[in-house]
Amino acid sequence: MLEEIDIQGRGFLPLKDYGSWRIAQLSFDPRVNALDSLASLGRHFDTEEAFILLQGEAIMVTAGTQDRPGSYEAVKFAAGKIYVVRQRQWHAAVLKPGGRLLIVENRDTGADNSENHSLSTDEKFEIRACVARAESR
Repeated sequence: MLEEIDIQGRGFLPLKDYGSWRIAQLSFDPRVNALDSLASLGRHFDTEEAFILLQGEAIMVTAGTQDRPGSYEAVKFAAGKIYVVRQRQWHAAVLKPGGRLLIVENRDTGADNSENHSLSTDEKFEIRACVARAESR
């Protein structure tokens, strides 16, 4: 029998764990991943992550792999593509209302092997400008 998993909910939600991998969804949550509420970037020390746009609009902000985020870039997701965030790469997904991403990552990805960086007011300003450029392309 085929297993069927309904993709629902708000924010980050693991959908399927198997062996060493996990499939999760990330959907728009105005408190966490809207551009105006973005408060931090994260990175994972032991895994890459793959993102696939399921619906709506989303942008991935990256900021290099050095000790602190820098060199901000933003890429607007397109349907039919897989976007891979490298191991140790600072990143955050910015979603619009109705936006939903599918995530594939290591099953044990969590606080023990990840790091977060709280954004300063200047960093938030720089990210907003970067996202605006990506949206206009």
